Amino acid sequence: MAAESPFFIVPAGKKRIDRPIADWSAYENCHTFVYGMPYNCQDPIEYVAITLNPAIQFREGQAATIYARTTKGPRNDNEYFLGSLGPEKLSSFMKTRERMRDVDGVLFYINLRPKSEADVRIKENKTFPNSARPFLELN
Repeated sequence: MAAESPFFIVPAGKKRIDRPIADWSAYENCHTFVYGMPYNCQDPIEYVAITLNPAIQFREGQAATIYARTTKGPRNDNEYFLGSLGPEKLSSFMKTRERMRDVDGVLFYINLRPKSEADVRIKENKTFPNSARPFLELN
């Protein structure tokens, strides 16, 4: 993987998050990048964009699945599927849910994997009810 961060997290009205706090390869075909975003319910973030770094391109047959987990201090909530990125979709825009009152951060997990595997994950996760997710994908 290139030295540059492959993805950017862009909270509306806040500074772009362009460095992952962790990254690892769980197995040969998948690489996970974790981005941390502080969240202040007194000054909430209403919209978030997740985008591929314009200096980087997806390799042939690659895609990314996006998950998020809200945090409160050391406690992590459930992990939620948010959406995907691929050669035909380089950005994903999301609106936060109003119920994020007991949250002080969000961890975004972006899994870079073969498109065939990403398609399976997308199909499995699209059945999860939208009301349970902390974000609503807008595109």
